[in-house]
Amino acid sequence: MDKSAFIGAIAKIWAAYDLSKLPNDKSIDVWFRKVEKIPEKAVDHIIDYITDMESKPRNMAVAFCSGYSNFCRENPNQRNIAYDAFDDPRFPIDFLWKAYRILKDGGEESFLRYCQSVGMPQQDIERVRNKYHYAYSLEDLQGGN
Repeated sequence: MDKSAFIGAIAKIWAAYDLSKLPNDKSIDVWFRKVEKIPEKAVDHIIDYITDMESKPRNMAVAFCSGYSNFCRENPNQRNIAYDAFDDPRFPIDFLWKAYRILKDGGEESFLRYCQSVGMPQQDIERVRNKYHYAYSLEDLQGGN
């Protein structure tokens, strides 16, 4: 997103919380550097996400990132980022945990369909599988299910 879209979003958020004084330029610059990679198409969703909170978040950059994660969960095909097919540390951790739960509850076939739908890198697919197998081998050692 560009800076003017970000400033517009901040203004809308401040208005929703009836705050008259906008943050200073330095704060806006710091926040913007942390969220500038978020696609502009997610901004309206992020504004709604933040303004649905009971009070204004203390850390606006974290709130924007959480709102974007929420946008990605609800719109997995709308993400603007093409991840490296083998390994990409930018891949959202929320998707990894969702994939883990799908593997646990729905099996391998459902897991692979989900991974393909969100464009999960191969290394992350293996990480989720390894975490799953490790968790269940520990349960076996401890006498669990």
